[in-house]
Amino acid sequence: MIEPSATKRLAYKPFGVAFAKFWGYPMKLVSSREEAMEIAEKLLSERAGATADDK
Repeated sequence: MIEPSATKRLAYKPFGVAFAKFWGYPMKLVSSREEAMEIAEKLLSERAGATADDK
């Protein structure tokens, strides 16, 4: 989730915990689109590596 406000990102943390418990995926909070894209690329590359290793 992209939220420029540090105060609002902090306020989302308790919701992020509940989100992760319910959906089984963590909620990532970032301040910019660029940061979100970096995290997405990292997570996708880790997942692609795990898939390739499974074969």
